[in-house]
Amino acid sequence: MKMFVDKDTCTGCEVLKLCTELAPDIFIIKKGIAVVLNSSPDETHREVVLKAVEACPSSSIVVEE
Repeated sequence: MKMFVDKDTCTGCEVLKLCTELAPDIFIIKKGIAVVLNSSPDETHREVVLKAVEACPSSSIVVEE
């Protein structure tokens, strides 16, 4: 699994911090935009990454299999 955040559409939803709440080992908010710390997380992170994808209000988290 490879992933990235579309910086053009990411709102950082800093108030909610959805991606960082769900997967703090994978995402941080930097300058108001989500940043992926590990663009190729291992399978143990799959469930939380997919939850973050679903929760993202701007659909900015992209996962490629």
